[in-house]
Amino acid sequence: MADIHQWSLQSAPSRSGQRVTTIISKSPFVVGRVPEADLTLPLPDVSRLHAEITIESGTPWVADLGSSNGTFVNHQRLSESCALESGDVLHFGSVEFRLMPVEAPVQGAIAGGDRTVVRGVDLAASALPVGLGALKRAMVGPGLTSLFQGIVNPAGELVATEALGRGASTELASAPTQLFFLAESGGLERDLSARFRQIASELAFEQSPHLPLFVNTHPNELLDPDSLVQSLQNLPHVTHGGRLVLEVHENGLADPAFAQQFKESLAQMQVGLAYDDFGAGQSRLRELVESPPDYLKLDMGLIRDIDTANAAKQRLIASIASTAADLGVEVIAEGVETEAELACCRDMGIPLYQGFYFSKPHPQVR
Repeated sequence: MADIHQWSLQSAPSRSGQRVTTIISKSPFVVGRVPEADLTLPLPDVSRLHAEITIESGTPWVADLGSSNGTFVNHQRLSESCALESGDVLHFGSVEFRLMPVEAPVQGAIAGGDRTVVRGVDLAASALPVGLGALKRAMVGPGLTSLFQGIVNPAGELVATEALGRGASTELASAPTQLFFLAESGGLERDLSARFRQIASELAFEQSPHLPLFVNTHPNELLDPDSLVQSLQNLPHVTHGGRLVLEVHENGLADPAFAQQFKESLAQMQVGLAYDDFGAGQSRLRELVESPPDYLKLDMGLIRDIDTANAAKQRLIASIASTAADLGVEVIAEGVETEAELACCRDMGIPLYQGFYFSKPHPQVR
């Protein structure tokens, strides 16, 4: 990538989801309360001349200008000038921005000019998580990994495995929800999702080349299905002779014609399609009937304590399993944790199972 000589300050989203994005188009670039500042923040906890950003050989630096409430970088108050990196979070008083290159657009951004006055946007509505720079380093290095959880048949035999991305860096959390929250704050959620799939497929198909591997997607990836399909083309399942299954939420494929075309595009690459978390939220049978996937994963909220659920709920789940079977769709019960839940799922005609009763997520495919 070419050297970046322009940077921007991107605010946290307001309640309406809008962000203010201001290009740092000069050096020094002054942040303060007065109209003469390059970024004017007319707020009582921002000093008249609060801080300044300078660019030296393409690297941004920030210095506090003797403000009353301080300038903070990644929640640390500055005592001297500090070099910055992409993704750092800057606080001027109670107001926060993320430093990003200008080539990284943000959805819902309101661009500023050479001088920007921020008004009418609640900049303190939500917090920007720190660590985006560490996440970027993890995505190109060894800072991410994958665990695997088995999918079994009624005999308890392993028939497939699901990849579960995790952080593996001391700079980052391990949990994927926290990693994706961080990624979303910098527009990296699609890149992180694709990287998790790459890591998982390399590990899984090397360990067990013929075992089907289920991999996940981020909902925003379905906004650009062509890019999503392209991200699968270089995964190693084809060269290893294995089968890849892409898990998506069926709400992202609400148009049956689009869903069918998407499924056909996947099939050309030997990739199957699974509707994930079916039964969580507004799951719709129309999509299941008009554009059936290869697999249907029943949300663990449906399966938990199913053995003690009322007869109406059990009949409903059994009906979904029967309908899916008629359509040639294999149903997987997620979150099976007890022998009683397993027995009930078997009685309802569900053929495949996943959950702690069989195995917890593990670094090895097993």
